[in-house]
Amino acid sequence: MDKRTLFLNLVVLGVALFSLAGCGGGFGPEAGEEPVPEFVVNGNVVGLQNNGLVLRNNRGETRSVLGGTTQFQFGALYAVGEAYEIRVDEQPQQQWCKVQPERGTFSSAGNVSVAVQCVNTYVTGNISGPYEGGLVMRDERGATKTVSAHFSLNSAYAVGDAYNITIAQQPDEQWCKVANGQGIFTGEQSVFVRVECVNSYVYGYVTGLLSPGLTLGNEQGTEVEVHESFRLITQYVEFPDTYLPDKPYAISIVQQPAAQTCSIKNGSGVFKGAADMRFQIDCTKPTGILYGVITGWNHDSSLSDYGKLELQNNRGETLVVTSPSDVQFAFNGPESDYAPGDEYSLTVTGHPNRTRCDVINGSGQIQDITDNPVEVRCAATQPEITLQGSIFGLEADGLMLLNNAGQTLPLTSDKKVFDFDALYYPSDEYAITITRQPEGQLCDLVNGAGLAGSPEAESIAIHCWKWQAAVNMGFGSWPQVALNDNGHAVVAWHDGTNLKARYLNNNAWGGVVTVAGQRVIDAPRVGLDGDGAGLLVGWNRNVDGRNILRSNVVSSTGAWSEAATVQESAINPALAMNEAGQALAVWPLGAKYYSGNNSWSGDPDAIAPSGAIGIPRNNTVVDINAAGTAIAVWQEDINSQKATVIRANIFRTNLDAEPSWDSAAIELARHPYGTETEVDGIEGQPKFVGHPHVAVNNAGQAVAVWEAVQLNEGNVGTGTVNILVSVYAQRDGVWEWSEPEQISDNQPGQGAAALPQVALDDQGRAVAIWQQQNETGHRDIWSSQYAIATSQWTTPEKRGAGSSFVDAINPQIAMREKGDAMVIWIAIEETEARSLVAQLYSPDAGDWLEQPRVLADVTSTAGNSGNNHHLVMNNRGQAMVVVKAEAGASKSVQAIPFW
Repeated sequence: MDKRTLFLNLVVLGVALFSLAGCGGGFGPEAGEEPVPEFVVNGNVVGLQNNGLVLRNNRGETRSVLGGTTQFQFGALYAVGEAYEIRVDEQPQQQWCKVQPERGTFSSAGNVSVAVQCVNTYVTGNISGPYEGGLVMRDERGATKTVSAHFSLNSAYAVGDAYNITIAQQPDEQWCKVANGQGIFTGEQSVFVRVECVNSYVYGYVTGLLSPGLTLGNEQGTEVEVHESFRLITQYVEFPDTYLPDKPYAISIVQQPAAQTCSIKNGSGVFKGAADMRFQIDCTKPTGILYGVITGWNHDSSLSDYGKLELQNNRGETLVVTSPSDVQFAFNGPESDYAPGDEYSLTVTGHPNRTRCDVINGSGQIQDITDNPVEVRCAATQPEITLQGSIFGLEADGLMLLNNAGQTLPLTSDKKVFDFDALYYPSDEYAITITRQPEGQLCDLVNGAGLAGSPEAESIAIHCWKWQAAVNMGFGSWPQVALNDNGHAVVAWHDGTNLKARYLNNNAWGGVVTVAGQRVIDAPRVGLDGDGAGLLVGWNRNVDGRNILRSNVVSSTGAWSEAATVQESAINPALAMNEAGQALAVWPLGAKYYSGNNSWSGDPDAIAPSGAIGIPRNNTVVDINAAGTAIAVWQEDINSQKATVIRANIFRTNLDAEPSWDSAAIELARHPYGTETEVDGIEGQPKFVGHPHVAVNNAGQAVAVWEAVQLNEGNVGTGTVNILVSVYAQRDGVWEWSEPEQISDNQPGQGAAALPQVALDDQGRAVAIWQQQNETGHRDIWSSQYAIATSQWTTPEKRGAGSSFVDAINPQIAMREKGDAMVIWIAIEETEARSLVAQLYSPDAGDWLEQPRVLADVTSTAGNSGNNHHLVMNNRGQAMVVVKAEAGASKSVQAIPFW
């Protein structure tokens, strides 16, 4: 384009723009065109508390407004001159809202703002009078609600809506009415209604009732028995029947109490609500019974137990008051009736905790009580009692005591008495324990726990035992001994021809007697009950060669009975007897229960009632606790299965039914046996088991131990004998035996473990002992303790016997219920000379208390076997060991007491 043409075009464009400007419309629409929408409606919200409000405009657009919101805005655009309308499409919960102004016109440029005001529109109210819950209210729409004393109903109302609030269900034992339940909702505030409730039952009070028998009745035939009250002088009584207002009622006394006369006031009328109506019954003072008041009982809030007040009258009746809230007492028993002129007396036989009580006017004639009331006057006491006691037999230093006040008291060998500094109230519980035993002794605490003000606390004593000189019983071997808690003992042995016995009573030995009818071929078995009556069972052989078990009994005077047959064709018996005299004789797969007077149960019981599965070995053992529960453990060889098993069964005498064994024996362990070829492929599995032993405590728990051969891995036909254990206890509510657990140590250099024994105390603490070869081929005594806190066995410890001994064999253990124990064994020198060795154990006083000590030289040559010594211990901590001692061709039975 050339310059001339460009110039002409610009001129034409300028003329056109000038013409437009001259028309007067600027850049806006021409006259008659629609305005442009560009303004919105917004607003402020006042009083909105709940969700649910929905607003709608005239364009069909809605806005949901949440509770607590104070502003809103619609999205629709309006032009100047357009009309708008904002209305409530949905009301919020339990509120009513309105828009001001609801409609209008955009008269000028700018947004329009409206106001939304909300008020509560539900019915609220409260309940006056007694109210315990349960009232159900209903509105005119049928909606119901169980209300509290201050309530609001759920329905929402708009201005002008009618409401009608009524009772849908009355509460129990009450009657309610709505005072202003109808009206029109104005929208200015919530409707508030009033509900008035009254008790709908008749009740009243009884004053002074101290004897039984008072019965009240009403006009509906209902009777209420009123019991005597010692805690409150005035007690509350109500009838269960429901009454409505303006209905008549009539309460009367149907039966007077045994020793009083009662009268009633306000017993009839028209029911106006229980709050306005109460009957009153007053009872006269009792006649012919012993009664009174209690004052001053210590209400110390620091006491967890107030104890009890014990009163006794001259008729021998005892009355126990258990709460300091009791302010009255009365004797109402069958022996409590006194006639006029009878003498009465009252004494305090037991004082509450930290309180002392005395009787005021505690004796006289019964009719005088009305004018001279009996009073039990109590007052708080101060701690004033110290714990002290006597010491008997202490000959070594090291004894240590501990009381429950945390005080320790060391005692030396010269002490004959002890005395703690701590002060106790008469009603305080005290406890003393021995935390360390003296060297070489074992001490027993008598009356070590109880109430500080009791007679027992005045008789606390410590008895310390020690080894005494051996007593020669006479020529013989295979000795056995029994010892009860009262110090009676019986020793039995075989002299090669006859069975001999000797009885101990009050520390005095009787003479040696020949037990009639016994020609035993093995060690006899003996037991004693708490009264000193004894039982002996022997394994005999008749002239025709048949085996037979016979028994004799010994009285507390030491007199022996004739022999009685226990069982024919039976061998190797075990015997267990408790302090109550319950006893069991057990032999391989058979048993009989001892019923007293040398009499046994009829046919023998099978200790495996489901039937023997193998050939029993001659090593059945049994133990029995104080409740009569016994456990037997034995070994069976099952040739058909090429296995040996350890089995156990429980005999129960504390059942409603006849004493009996459990229906099935429990297999504790099963181990194969046979040639090397037959056991090939089961390396690491036990090959043989035997020599079981068992202990039972008074809680019904038990521990069983036995030997088990463990094959060496990769070397079939060789192995090590270990000691296994199983614990019978309650686990997760079920009584069961635990899986077998090895407790012996089979480290390199250690050989076969054998002849285990175990003992168990009433807390479930156990000690197991056994003999085990060492690296030189000789044997040592080992032990392991069962730790109750961890339910685990401790690492085995070697007991030892001194440097002069090279071998230790045939261990035995005995334990009392508290856990103190004693272990004995035979220690052998290189010369084969043998000694009896003992060691004491106390779990509460340092475990193993001393180095093993030699009790007696038993032989100068080899050959002393395991059945030639025997150990027993009673629950006082006393013990006795019997042993065969040899000197050349001479052999005698020695009894060594520990007391």
